[in-house]
Amino acid sequence: MSRTFSDISTGNDTTFTDRGLNTEASPYRYVLLFYSGSQFKDSSRVASSVRLSATPRPRAIELTWQAAVPWDNTGQTHKIYRISNRNEQQPQFLADVPVTRSGSFRYVDQNLSENEEYCYKVETFGVYGTVPIARPLRNFSQIICSTPLDTIRPCPPQLTIDPLDCTPWRSPIRRPSVR
Repeated sequence: MSRTFSDISTGNDTTFTDRGLNTEASPYRYVLLFYSGSQFKDSSRVASSVRLSATPRPRAIELTWQAAVPWDNTGQTHKIYRISNRNEQQPQFLADVPVTRSGSFRYVDQNLSENEEYCYKVETFGVYGTVPIARPLRNFSQIICSTPLDTIRPCPPQLTIDPLDCTPWRSPIRRPSVR
């Protein structure tokens, strides 16, 4: 698989925030290239942005997320935020989710109204083990919105039949006379 990367930053800083991305439409992958002067020395492994998925459940929404990263996101506590009216500026903290293994990147938001849309984002935390890099490594997912599964059947219709009085439309039957 061929990968294309674009230069987004050069310099001596050890932190960078990539802003203005449409993470709802696409995940992003990053790689660091290290140079001494103009000579290439080494590169990091590719790291992806966190990808959040939402699955509607009866009166609930199941959230799962993944990130293909070279650091360890397990053994950490990730944070779930609910976004009201898609207002990313004021996310509401919802839950701490301890993640013990890669398959445990999961949270179910329960007791929800089936008529309402809910939006979420996840903040992951990870570490590089013994490598002397700032800890923890924090990453946010994109914002995703979903509505709980509607399993409530509508009320059955109330049917009534009014009897018809057809007397006014009845006429005596006339038989032709036979000769």
